[in-house]
Amino acid sequence: MKLETKLFSQMLSQCATEYGDRPALTCRENTITFRQLKTAVDRCSLALAGAGFQKGDTAVLWGFNGIGQTGDGSLFERNYQILGGFSS
Repeated sequence: MKLETKLFSQMLSQCATEYGDRPALTCRENTITFRQLKTAVDRCSLALAGAGFQKGDTAVLWGFNGIGQTGDGSLFERNYQILGGFSS
């Protein structure tokens, strides 16, 4: 049996399409859907690209334990601010 090889971004896109509004991550009373997770990952990718990261570069992403949301519902925004001012 041959296993299919996919990038994380490909798997996440597929899950966002197939499972959309179903829960992807839950931590205490906070839940995000597959669609929200994909949006957050895409925003992070764009922020890194905007900071000059290119394909093949290495990045370390740090975050708080749990799912944090700001008042406007955007994910991970506080972490961007702490790590050097990335914002949307």
